[in-house]
Formats: sequence, C-alpha cells, structure tokens
Amino acid sequence: MFSHKHETLKLGFLVSPGQKPCECARVFTIVNYCKETLWPAVTPGEKFDGGGFVLKPGQSEVFTAPVSWSGRIWARTGCKFDQNGKGQCQTGSCGDTLKCGASGKTPASLAEFTLAQPDFYDVSLVDGFNVPIAVRPINGKGNCSSAGCDSDLRTTCPNELALKANGKTVGCRSACDVFNTDEYCCRGLYGNPSTCKPTFYSKKFKEACPTSYSYAYDDPTSIFTCSGTDYVIAFCSSRFIHFLFLFLFQISIYLILIQTSYFSNVSQSYSTSVVFFLKLCFLTSGNDKYALTIATSFTAVDHKGWSRWLEGGASWS
Repeated sequence: MFSHKHETLKLGFLVSPGQKPCECARVFTIVNYCKETLWPAVTPGEKFDGGGFVLKPGQSEVFTAPVSWSGRIWARTGCKFDQNGKGQCQTGSCGDTLKCGASGKTPASLAEFTLAQPDFYDVSLVDGFNVPIAVRPINGKGNCSSAGCDSDLRTTCPNELALKANGKTVGCRSACDVFNTDEYCCRGLYGNPSTCKPTFYSKKFKEACPTSYSYAYDDPTSIFTCSGTDYVIAFCSSRFIHFLFLFLFQISIYLILIQTSYFSNVSQSYSTSVVFFLKLCFLTSGNDKYALTIATSFTAVDHKGWSRWLEGGASWS
C-alpha cells in the first residue's frame, strides 16, 4: 500500500497517464471537492491508511488494493477527533475512532466494491445520504460506467427523513431507518424482489440519483462492472465541474488565439499539453459529453484525438 496527500490548487488532480491496468491490484484515488473537511472511511481498511483519514477541501489520497478486496467507502462529516484519534462525527461515524473497523452509522452515502474479474461496483443510498459521491473507473475494459449521486439530497430531503445538527440538515435518512417497517426495510413478507417495490421515498432518491441504489431490490442496472480498472471516488464532484468550466472558458479563448497564430511564439507541444490536462479533468469528473463541446474549439490542436478518446470509452490509448 502507498498513499500520499496533496493540494489540488482547486482545479483537480492528475492520474498518471502512463499507468496501465494491473490484474493484481487496483489504484483508488479519493478526492474531496466539497466546501467542508471530510473524514473518509473504508472497511476493511488495512490497505487504506487503517480505514480512516482526513481530507480538507481540494485534497486527495491515493491507495492500492489487491484484487479480491471487497468493501465500502464513505465520508464522515462534522467530526472532531483529538490527537489520539478519538472523537465523534455528525454523520457516518464508525464508533469513536478515526480509523474505522466497522460500518458507518446511517445516514451515509456508500461506494461499494468487489474486486475480481470483472470488478463489481455501485453507489448505494439504501442507508441514506450524507454527501454527494461519484465513482469513476479509469483505464478499464468493459461497460465501465460512472456510478454515483452528484445531487445534494440534503437540500431536498423530506422533513420526516432529515437528520439535523444545530438547525441544519446534515443528512437524509432512509425510510427504513426512520419508520422501521417491513415494507420500507424489504424484510418479512417484503423480503424478496417480487414484493419489495419502490416507495415514495426511494423514488425521490432515484429521481435525484438515477445511477445509485435507492432501496434493497433496486434495478440491477445500478450495479456496474469493469475489468482491470483503477478508480476515482470523488465527493461533491459537481462543485468541481462548475469551477472547471470557468477555467475551461479562459483556456479555450487562449487556445483559439494560439490557432490564429496570435501568439506565434507559443509551441504546439504546450497547447497539446493543455488539452491533455483538460482530458484528465473531464475523465475524473465523469462529464465526457461536455468534453466534445469544448474540444470543437480546439480543432487545429487535437480535435481528432479528443474524438478517438471519447469514442473509445475514455481510454488512455
């Protein structure tokens, strides 16, 4: 296992383009785009800094996990830990320690993984919601779709499900957690797919986050597969996109000026490097559909390369 933490200069982070899929291990990049500090948790966490660490806004951590690892990743919010790693969190607590050895307390947005051939992964809101989370596979083969919930359900959470702290909604609980009935919890007579159906509340979750699990027997298309892939787990990635487009607008104007030879002393290699950086940003954000729109203004620089990249499923080749 290796890990490192770095500031991202509020733009994003770079995943090495030379890194190739490995059948023996997976690289996990966990990044915080939220305005608030998060305390990500992982179980089992032996390969993830003991299962708990802190990420300030704009920070990321990188880990490796072996194929055969199966576990979950989530964020804790509103935590206060002392110098010995003892403390409590408003959401996602796994006890009173920074390092997690057990599942988090609901509500918590979960990213779930089973690493195999192929990998299986999903984002689950079955245990409720506390932070927007997205999973983005990189360098993989197969379907390899993005999963997650970029919407902030705290702002639209029904009052009866809202978890509040100091008058502020800090999480959105599941109906099972709140009402504890067989119908909402998919147990007893409702303990199978034919009798456990979407409820008013799970439909609300699904409408906001269509690629996430909203209840125990949700549509199986909410589970995704990918082979030989690495992963980016991004919290609040939609905030990154809003900032990125302001940055892209400035870059697009600059590259257009390069195309028209306004800056004749700027090398082609530099402009190509900028385009390559933008590819990285879009890849980690999961918004490939916007990349082609921006790319059309880069026709003389790398438009064909962008098209091949997008059509090929966002691979690095």
